[in-house]
Amino acid sequence: MVDQEKTPPPSLLLISPGHEPADLAAKRYRSIPRDPPPYFALRLGAYVKQFGTDVDVLDTHAENDWADRLREMLSTKKYTAVGFTVYLGMFLRNAKEICAIVREVQPETTIVWGGPVASSTPEQALQNYDVDYCVRFEGEDTIQELIELLHDGSRKLEEIDGLSYLVDGQVKHNAPRKITKTDLDRYPIPDWTLLGDQINREQTPLYAFLMSSAGCPYKCNFCYHQNSDYQGSAPWRSRSVEHVMAEVDMLHDKYGITVFSFGDDNFLVNKKRVLEIFNEFRKRGFFIEEMVGHFGNFNDEIIENMEGLVGRTSFSIEAATPRLLDLVN
Repeated sequence: MVDQEKTPPPSLLLISPGHEPADLAAKRYRSIPRDPPPYFALRLGAYVKQFGTDVDVLDTHAENDWADRLREMLSTKKYTAVGFTVYLGMFLRNAKEICAIVREVQPETTIVWGGPVASSTPEQALQNYDVDYCVRFEGEDTIQELIELLHDGSRKLEEIDGLSYLVDGQVKHNAPRKITKTDLDRYPIPDWTLLGDQINREQTPLYAFLMSSAGCPYKCNFCYHQNSDYQGSAPWRSRSVEHVMAEVDMLHDKYGITVFSFGDDNFLVNKKRVLEIFNEFRKRGFFIEEMVGHFGNFNDEIIENMEGLVGRTSFSIEAATPRLLDLVN
């Protein structure tokens, strides 16, 4: 009796379309680029790998000859889906260019966009770009369910929450994916091995940039999170101190890294949690290069505990007068 050939597992190629035009890249003030990694890919990749999906990552900003590399990847492996995270500006222009290459080399592959453009303007993305699906807002579960649909038909398209797509030329929005105020520890630690040798002790070209929370407690009316999916801002949720430090310790043990940055929209929402993270960094002799926090979340205790530990912090001042602050909520 001849064994039947096993069906290969689903595969996902995640692309960060961050490359600069050649003329701009030549004028960069750093001779060696030093950039944050495509963290969405590390987090999403770790999540779907739990379910048996094979994941590859391509960061067009960090990869030399990214177009040739992309063609090589598409020519040697059949992907269930190719996913992008897309922002306005350069990322949007680049994503269009990359979509054209994907269609040229592997035309039958499903193209999925996530990120701010797909979340806030899925109609424009689907109608004006060569995109099959838009994932609105946080997409781990949405992407996993879509992969199951594409791979073996075990899901029904209309039942995948948080997904937008075209039906007979018209945009169809599935129900919003419900997000509860639970912590983020149910997700695995981001899979930094997906970056290959692009992360190392010297942290060039990519550095140890972490995200320890998601969402926002504020309701500024200019933010793309002000969307009907959430009836306002997505709830703020955080990873526990233990979950964050497990990632920090892994990066230190594997790559020898002792300097980290936090890219949270507002790292300072929960002051007790922040002080606990500060304390864990001090115990290990590690350093926080940069963090971001809302101006209103600073107090004397936070500032005093930053001394000797945090290199710099940044925050936005959305307006200079009470009238304008009220206007933007």
